[in-house]
Amino acid sequence: MKQQGKIIAVVGAPSIGKSTLVRNLDEHYEVKAFFEGEQSYWPGYIKNNIANNENRLQTTLYFHNQNIRQYVEALKLREKNHNVVLDTFWLTNLFFLHDQIYKNKEEQELVRDLIEVTNKSMELPDYILYLSATDELIKKRSLDRGRDFEANIFENFYKVNKAHADFFEKGGAKKELSKCKIIKVPAGRIKYHWLTNKIGINKRATQ
Repeated sequence: MKQQGKIIAVVGAPSIGKSTLVRNLDEHYEVKAFFEGEQSYWPGYIKNNIANNENRLQTTLYFHNQNIRQYVEALKLREKNHNVVLDTFWLTNLFFLHDQIYKNKEEQELVRDLIEVTNKSMELPDYILYLSATDELIKKRSLDRGRDFEANIFENFYKVNKAHADFFEKGGAKKELSKCKIIKVPAGRIKYHWLTNKIGINKRATQ
């Protein structure tokens, strides 16, 4: 009898390796993968917003809508007993609410409310894989992927990385995401055999 499908969401700071992890699972394991999308597919105004650290609410709404569309499709696939893995989901917006990143307090509260309402109205993932890494590794990987518009915002990435660590390691996640199984994954060296056993997905059959 085929196992019931599950949704696995990967979270972590920018450049930490979320898409690489999901891509490897997609290529070698029995999962359906969803990706946030490479920068070439983002509208120009979104890339400009990120590069200039402006219009945060506009950027948040763009990615939130993308995330929800993907998640609705993921839920349909799970109903058909597919395992689905996503390289982000709406919770990610929570970690960009730091004062130095999201300077407008009123907009911060709007986004926080948006996340809380979404958490309560949508089925949460079965598993959340929280990628942890040093700031040095995040900077190296960001430089390696060569996104020009990220060159001057490493400090923001570090703050987002810290926000993830605070949330997942100081109790916030247990309160907000009590129905999810959360697994901390060191991003520097992912042990795929260990990880896939934890989340219960099998390797693809060799051709």
